[in-house]
Amino acid sequence: MTVIVEEFRDVARMPARFGPLFARHEARSIFLTRDWFALLPACGFERNSALAFMAASAPSGEPLAVLPLAFSGAGASSLANFYSLRFAPLLNEDASPGLRIEALAAIGADLKRRCTLVHLKPMAGDDPSLPLMNEAFRRAGFLVDSHAGSPMRYRDTAGLSGSDFAAQLGSRLRNSIRRNMKVREPSDGFSLFTAQEDTARGIGLFEAVYARSWKGAEPFPAFMPAFAAMLARRGALRLGVWEIDGRPAAAQLWIVHERQATIYKLAHDPDYDDLSVGSALTLRMFQEVLDRDSPARIDFGLGDEPFKSDWTPCRADGLGWLAFNPSTVTGLLQAARHRAGRLFSLSGGRNGV
Repeated sequence: MTVIVEEFRDVARMPARFGPLFARHEARSIFLTRDWFALLPACGFERNSALAFMAASAPSGEPLAVLPLAFSGAGASSLANFYSLRFAPLLNEDASPGLRIEALAAIGADLKRRCTLVHLKPMAGDDPSLPLMNEAFRRAGFLVDSHAGSPMRYRDTAGLSGSDFAAQLGSRLRNSIRRNMKVREPSDGFSLFTAQEDTARGIGLFEAVYARSWKGAEPFPAFMPAFAAMLARRGALRLGVWEIDGRPAAAQLWIVHERQATIYKLAHDPDYDDLSVGSALTLRMFQEVLDRDSPARIDFGLGDEPFKSDWTPCRADGLGWLAFNPSTVTGLLQAARHRAGRLFSLSGGRNGV
């Protein structure tokens, strides 16, 4: 069958027939929704970035695959950056695996004419699209490989209440919170923002904490307010703030989507380090979200910082997916360097890729 490949500069220009494809993937992640792919280019990328939604359809017009990409020089990468926690191609799961491979191969053939490298991340290590991507891009003439990506810490929480979670928390952390916050009532200064009309106030407090924290300034200042507003419209915003004596001391932005909760951003004011206010807010947010939303899983976003294991003991691996164009000198050199790095890592020369 002849697969038709089209290229759209932004998601708003994609015909309505692609709507169901985005809707099907909405259950997998907020970072695969049409809303996300409209917001990120508008508020989280440099203006005039070369972006494209590569779309493959059957001759009937039935969508088979969409691959959102950003282009730089002769390379293409996923339409994702440090704001993204998940990326994957959007595939029509009603189509046979063979047809999905054919659609991805047609996109790959188009990319091979202009790219030395295609790099997709952050992807889950068990993403079901990976075997299809591997086969499709090999058919298109690429050399395919992967590299270790940022892991994700999580905890399965189905049936767990907030009080159960607090009781199961490690004694060292629980006692630290209790000891350092003992002068405060449990509800002192805590606010949870979820509604659209409260988003501006909540994000204002969040940004006030962020500005005094150890975190660097946001490279795209418009992103967090716009993202919080998007989440609030979808009923997915859980923004917690802990104020002490009327001053915001800690803030966290959580996402609750399709029975999964994600701790997206957190910060606290170092002036309150001796009170463990950041940990106290984390505990309070776990309890609030567990009792309010009953998620089946809570994750800590990307990264494996040591403190996350106190809250989320399980670990899921992530990866980056690579396709090198061997018909170009640059593509061959990139593939050779990557392969040499993997062999060096396996021999114990260094950790990771």
